[in-house]
Amino acid sequence: MPAWRTLLDFHACPIVKGLVPDVGGVVMIGSPTVFIDFQMACRVTDQVIEIPGGPNPIVIGCPTVIIGP
Repeated sequence: MPAWRTLLDFHACPIVKGLVPDVGGVVMIGSPTVFIDFQMACRVTDQVIEIPGGPNPIVIGCPTVIIGP
């Protein structure tokens, strides 16, 4: 299932940096006006907080869905 809610849905990351792969993480802050199951919706450019790896932006989303500011 795709990850689309902050704090609940896990975003997988396929990137490997050196010997340590990024495993993914969650988005802490998403859309302030759009909610899914009472959680902020995630958008392209929202930051995924990964351990290890730090923050990484979401770069691909559904091109036919537009979520508020």
